Amino acid sequence: ETGCWLFIAAQHTTPKAPFIHYSSPRLVRESKKDMEHIINQFNQIFANLLAARRYDAREIHGKLLNAQEKQAETEQRL
Repeated sequence: ETGCWLFIAAQHTTPKAPFIHYSSPRLVRESKKDMEHIINQFNQIFANLLAARRYDAREIHGKLLNAQEKQAETEQRL
């Protein structure tokens, strides 16, 4: 045991489960309310990042579909 204050959080970019986190016993013992707040903040951060990633993917997909439609129209004219 190091007795250190340690917090680690991780989230896969394509999650099938909530993010994972670890808080050292000392950190939880000495700052439980703050840790609850930090964990909730990380949850919101990861949710925002995942939503932005999905939005970007939808936007790029829409642009691809538009480009494919324009290409098909151009090829029909030729």
